[in-house]
Amino acid sequence: MDLSHVVAGLFQKCLECYFEETRVWRLPKLRPPASEQQIAAWEQICGQEIDADFRGFLRLTDGMEGLYFTMSILGCSDWEAGSLRTLAAREYAESVSSGEVHDDVGLEDSVKIFPIAVNADASDGIFLIESLVAPERIWWTGQGSSRFFGTFRNLLEYCTDRSLYSPRDTVD
Repeated sequence: MDLSHVVAGLFQKCLECYFEETRVWRLPKLRPPASEQQIAAWEQICGQEIDADFRGFLRLTDGMEGLYFTMSILGCSDWEAGSLRTLAAREYAESVSSGEVHDDVGLEDSVKIFPIAVNADASDGIFLIESLVAPERIWWTGQGSSRFFGTFRNLLEYCTDRSLYSPRDTVD
């Protein structure tokens, strides 16, 4: 399935959740696409190669707000502007890196992580990872849980319908 159809399916799911219970969910919002120059600059900030599906996502929409799991996916413009979300995302990444979370899930200390989503209270986040031991590129962790996804598309599929992908909770 084309990535744009996966994003459309997730957006539809977010809208359904919004209209079912507006006091919990925010109205979902797509943004204009990121340019190739913005994506290249984001990759420099990130310090690792962007997952191909995440790159494709940024070409469709430079981030997404109001996801049904109460996070916003950060886009290139968030990092350019130095938004409060990116500050919270960096702080959460530092707390995850400095804690025992790596050991708990089997990641080596030298793993590169970069936040691509974080919830409002910075207790749940999704990271682009580059690891010597984990074949996955996406790690969703927080509030005592951990899920590894092969690609960003797998994450979007999981968020749309949990039967479409089964993430691992440890690297081991």
